[in-house]
Amino acid sequence: MLVEMVMAPPTPSDAASAMTPGTSPRSSGNVRWQCVSITGNNIAASGATAALAACTRLHTPHAGHVGSRAAQGAITMAHTTSAGDRSGLWRAIRLLAVALAVALSAPLARAGLAAQDASERWYVVRIAGNRAGHMRQYERVGPERIESGTEMVLKIDRGAQTLEIKLAGRFVETPDGRPIEMVSEQSLGGAGPAVIARTVFAGDTLETTTTTGGGAPSLSKAPWKPDGDWQTPYAAGKRLEASFGELVALGEEAIGQAVTTRTLDPLVGLRLFNATFTIRGTEDAELEGRTVPAVRVDSTADVAPGYVGDDLLDHSGKLLRSSLVLGGLKVEVFSADRQLALSPAEPAELLESTLIRPTGGRVPRAGEPQAVYKLRMRQGAAPELLGTPRQRVERLDERTLRVSVDGRAAVAPAPGEDRDAALTGPSAMIDTRDNAVAQFARAALGKLGPGATPDRTARALERAVHEHIVKKDFGVGFASASEVVRTRHGDCTEHGVLLAAALRSAGIPARVVTGLVGLRADPAGRGLAGDGDIFGYHMWTQALIPGPTGALGWVDLDAALPDGWGVDHIAISVSALADGQLVNSFIELAPLFAGLEIEILTPAR
Repeated sequence: MLVEMVMAPPTPSDAASAMTPGTSPRSSGNVRWQCVSITGNNIAASGATAALAACTRLHTPHAGHVGSRAAQGAITMAHTTSAGDRSGLWRAIRLLAVALAVALSAPLARAGLAAQDASERWYVVRIAGNRAGHMRQYERVGPERIESGTEMVLKIDRGAQTLEIKLAGRFVETPDGRPIEMVSEQSLGGAGPAVIARTVFAGDTLETTTTTGGGAPSLSKAPWKPDGDWQTPYAAGKRLEASFGELVALGEEAIGQAVTTRTLDPLVGLRLFNATFTIRGTEDAELEGRTVPAVRVDSTADVAPGYVGDDLLDHSGKLLRSSLVLGGLKVEVFSADRQLALSPAEPAELLESTLIRPTGGRVPRAGEPQAVYKLRMRQGAAPELLGTPRQRVERLDERTLRVSVDGRAAVAPAPGEDRDAALTGPSAMIDTRDNAVAQFARAALGKLGPGATPDRTARALERAVHEHIVKKDFGVGFASASEVVRTRHGDCTEHGVLLAAALRSAGIPARVVTGLVGLRADPAGRGLAGDGDIFGYHMWTQALIPGPTGALGWVDLDAALPDGWGVDHIAISVSALADGQLVNSFIELAPLFAGLEIEILTPAR
């Protein structure tokens, strides 16, 4: 996905005539808007173009802002699918929207390199050539507190259903750069609850309060001892502004030179990351009807490895255009006025870009003992996948992996995993403190009688979750276990989260797995796979239980599919879904979107 940001005119009609690459139309008053466009190539065999529409408004009254962002979205899918088909596909689309929001944080941060003359900034996002939504960035500077924040909105229409994805964040610091608090809000679906996390920096301790929907808040504490120097978002932006000015003054001598800052972002979570900006050269650009000297900059952040932003800035550091490739989609961001940013979006179809049509053999059937795959990235290095005795990963070259899945192999836990509080205790998503979750687990296990083995317990809970969720569709973004147990509504993520919570309620350590699942073609051409096998993004659950020899091992469970887990599953990463881990799991998947090819090496059966 390629993201481009370009200054846009003050009205939608002006923007329509002036929005061309490398051109920055006039702005109006103290508010600037940016348009973002994303273009992508379908990873499926058909090669169709996929798109997501979003629009963004940003508010930045002062220089050097490195803020967070918020997104809500809607994608169109006019396809009839089976429950298993839907669960994998819709998770991929949600992940793509969230990954997009994270990727756009870099160009938005770069807008803070200049001394801003506006108290807020607005942006329009274009994806696959369609205007996709809006972002708003703001800063409030006071004598004792500086608050910076960003909001992003995406709407994703799917026939009669609309999913809203909202990501918002703000950071509060003192004028001398000491952190006070940061707040993030995620609403990954109109039917799901918002997850709000507020972290207070109390000396060398972090106090995080997480609330899901209207549920009871969950408080956690952790030590805060950063390794090395870092700067709060506003302070980091001021440093970048000064360093950029010094480099620009060097002229051609600045080409190849870079400036790096280490900072935090509420959306990324409590994870310090490095942002680096490298000057590539100078050129002329059109800005507000006149030609101005501009600087082309490459920007990277180690929180999103493999992504390089292509930015065009004026000599004050004002962002004129930014481009980023995310997976196989092109994203363009243009500064704009408020009217343009908030005008109706034009969402496009993203279905095909999230599906992978494999080559080689057929997708393995349920119950087959082994499967071997070759995974290849069209561009860039293949990411590291989860390697275990059950899933052996061999790197053939920089872009290619050989993955062997053995359904009979045992997976021993890492030292101490059976006592890891993150795998046994509650979190905002796996909220085992909720009485309804505990009651659900007790009711499911009451049918087993006394003396049930851990394996029978886990299988009973897997079956109970599959039967309990009766409305299996895309209408939920990413609901917590307490929400799912009440609504009985969701796709693969809701099945995975509720099963993990039920297992923990029964005293069994549990985590979720993000990966891919294969679906065989329907003989009648029905369902998502149609007349060809496909792979879609998926989530399932692992339970830590004793095996036949009595040794502890991770067992894969899939409550979303009638046949459960099989060797048609390819694991990418695992997560305890502890507070603050949700977006990090999205970032891990982002490099695979619209850029992954799968060849099935196992002979067809």
